Amino acid sequence: MVHARFLWNKCPSPVLAFGNLFQGQALPQLVARFRRIRNPVATKTIIIGTGVTYRSPEVKGLREMRGPGVFYSATQVEALLCQHRPVHIIGGGNSAGQAAMYLSKFTDQVHLIVRGGDLNKSMSSYLAERVKANPRIRIVLQCQLRAIEGLNALERVHLENTATGGSSIEESGGVFIFIGASPCTGFLGDRARAKESERPNPLILDPHARQLVNQLDYDLEAVMGRMPRVALLNCAVRACHIDAMLLEILKEFPDAVIVNIGAGLDTTFQRIDNGRIFWYDLDLPDTMDLRKRLIPEGDRNRMIAKSVFDRSWFDEIKVRRTKMVFIAAGVLVYLQQEDIKALFLDLMREFPGSEIIFEIYSKLLLWLRRRAVEKREGRPDLVAPFRWGIGSAGRISKWKKGIEVLDEFPFYSRVPLPEDLDKETLSQIRFVNFFKMLRMIRLKLG
Repeated sequence: MVHARFLWNKCPSPVLAFGNLFQGQALPQLVARFRRIRNPVATKTIIIGTGVTYRSPEVKGLREMRGPGVFYSATQVEALLCQHRPVHIIGGGNSAGQAAMYLSKFTDQVHLIVRGGDLNKSMSSYLAERVKANPRIRIVLQCQLRAIEGLNALERVHLENTATGGSSIEESGGVFIFIGASPCTGFLGDRARAKESERPNPLILDPHARQLVNQLDYDLEAVMGRMPRVALLNCAVRACHIDAMLLEILKEFPDAVIVNIGAGLDTTFQRIDNGRIFWYDLDLPDTMDLRKRLIPEGDRNRMIAKSVFDRSWFDEIKVRRTKMVFIAAGVLVYLQQEDIKALFLDLMREFPGSEIIFEIYSKLLLWLRRRAVEKREGRPDLVAPFRWGIGSAGRISKWKKGIEVLDEFPFYSRVPLPEDLDKETLSQIRFVNFFKMLRMIRLKLG
């Protein structure tokens, strides 16, 4: 990982002059300006910064306080703002641990607020031991941030012990939130489906994805060429399975309401619309802003710009019918199991009898994926943070009485695989299927 400050200080003056020409522009405009340059630009490296959207807990007062006291990074700038004052770090992962160690150089009152009951389960052991040994860091387990308050700046935080239900109010000069971030790469699935649509005898025809990719007005071939063939194939196979399961449901319930969790720029509605369904796309505000510019809402297609963790999105589901279906394609693997369990139980209470369609990864597959990226890139930290692995859907059904497994099958089944797959990709697929490491799931919730 190269820090932006390093690039800025080290790059030669000609590069700075060239950089000033394009600095701060959106990628489509940037590419358009490249196209007006007649002479080719020689380079060994292209840095694509798509950005991330930081996950944020639903906490009373958080939105109003963002800026004067609430931070999503812990650099020298934020540390000096909170120097000699108590700070609260929300999160139990490595980012939170590293932030705690760094901030302890500026204040002797660092409070690490961890939702779980064991720091070693969410943080690397070497870092957890360093955090525990630091006398300036206070670790608070089984605790959650419930509210923050202050007039012109952050003054106090409200904490709740999730084990006992007890609450406390503490003085705070800064809240640092490290509960994850989502990379803004929602266009990759569309490009994979568009590319598959161009092949002879494609698994899926998605002209809407092709149109959408063309609207983005930049070439993703360099990015897609870097991805393994099996990763591109997964996007098309998953879309095939979801389409098939939804169409099967629509045979019996043609007026169903479908909610797409983590929609990104997905085009499932456009592919399966029967003229009667009602559809909601749910994703983070920044993603929904882009989606609205590229895919306008319709009479039966609405967009909800909220985090899945913000359960107020339930109130945005104004149309409720006999059959409610939720899909979560390529989303749940990035979440912690406790968050997924809480989501499913909340869906059961709010939408009893609803269904949810998603895929599950085994823990072995998550480990193998990380090893493969480490071997290919030489850096294990370059892999996207896949967090949730589980053995079978049967284990999910034990979370609460009323969760019923309606369908479960190996990911690379029920679809004809391309005939031109190379031996390495084909062997990977057979290996994953044989050991049931990746499966599609359809559950009934209550």
